[in-house]
Amino acid sequence: MCSILGRLSPRLADSPVRHAAAHCLHAAFELDRLHKGHTRYDCDVIFDVDHFINRLLLDDGGKLDKMRSRSAVQNIAKEIEQRLPHTQAPTYISVLFDMLNDRVSSSAAQLLTAILTDRGSSLHGEGEIFVSTMLEKMSIVHSCVQTYSDLLTAFIAFLNHQQTNVIDVFLRQPLPYSGIDHRRLASGGSRAIAVPIPCDRGLRPGTL
Repeated sequence: MCSILGRLSPRLADSPVRHAAAHCLHAAFELDRLHKGHTRYDCDVIFDVDHFINRLLLDDGGKLDKMRSRSAVQNIAKEIEQRLPHTQAPTYISVLFDMLNDRVSSSAAQLLTAILTDRGSSLHGEGEIFVSTMLEKMSIVHSCVQTYSDLLTAFIAFLNHQQTNVIDVFLRQPLPYSGIDHRRLASGGSRAIAVPIPCDRGLRPGTL
């Protein structure tokens, strides 16, 4: 179920298929409930898909506006949080990472924010991999302002739970400048060249 949810949930913001996506998500929840041994008449009621569509996915112009699409994504994120087994969360998150390359990348980033906010503290085993993946994806989606902003929000949400893993990954990142001019050393120079370090928070340029 986790792969289906990861692929289809962002499609709620994809105007041509948003209604079909809602019906497929509802069917996925229903099949999962039946698989667990529940019946259609149990008190554990899945969201009303027709009400969901009428309230969040209808638009007179045919194309869903940004605010309503975000609201639809936030609502389905709550349903997923209630029903997604803990063991399936890493796979669901990995599928959302793949969806960052899609035209509904912003919605995928919003769903990442929701799941990482709710379950970030329980993802220690996958922490470093998720941090590295988010940094890689941010460099890819940098030109898409909305997706980059939403993914940065997801990163900060995960940071609140996994500071140690985030710091460990940052410390392994290559520095933007090298303090040694290797060409001069190769030509017989005995001293390293002083290279200015970008100032940050009032620090003065230094040498390496």
